[in-house]
Amino acid sequence: ATSTSAFSGRAFVRCPSPRVRPALLQFGGERDAAARAAARAARAGRLAQDLPPAPEADAIAAQSVAQRLRGARAPEGAAPQLLDSDDVANVLGEFARSDYVRQLCDYCNVQPTDYGTIRCLFKSVRTDGAKLVVKLNPTVEQRSEKLLDRLKKHLRATMPAIKQIHYEQGSPPTTRTIIV
Repeated sequence: ATSTSAFSGRAFVRCPSPRVRPALLQFGGERDAAARAAARAARAGRLAQDLPPAPEADAIAAQSVAQRLRGARAPEGAAPQLLDSDDVANVLGEFARSDYVRQLCDYCNVQPTDYGTIRCLFKSVRTDGAKLVVKLNPTVEQRSEKLLDRLKKHLRATMPAIKQIHYEQGSPPTTRTIIV
């Protein structure tokens, strides 16, 4: 197998696969591997308490992240829930693989190798409390209104913990706030 070099973050990294995968998401709150593992274990414990008992453990494991995250919104006075970067990446990946995004990529002449990937839509994504801060890829910015509206509907259905989307654009950055 051949390996390729890809720019990922601050240094060049050897990637074992022939497909180059640059750093796609920039999330706030850098954590080490042990902290991420502890957060995943805690989240799995919370989810296991909320799920009904199933005859097969594989059935629960096979559920998509979006299905596990569906549920009622938190009450108005509740503290904002911290978002997990893995869950956000999975939900955005589901959105990027949707039929609407496929049509959008065709319309905006996105490279066919980028279809279904997060990088075909977003230049950067980061979380800030219950907010999602996004910068769109220049190739799809011409359809930003419709794209962000569809993203808002998708996030409302699959990840109710996100309360706002902050869309940053332009060289002197301007921010548009969208309530989910």
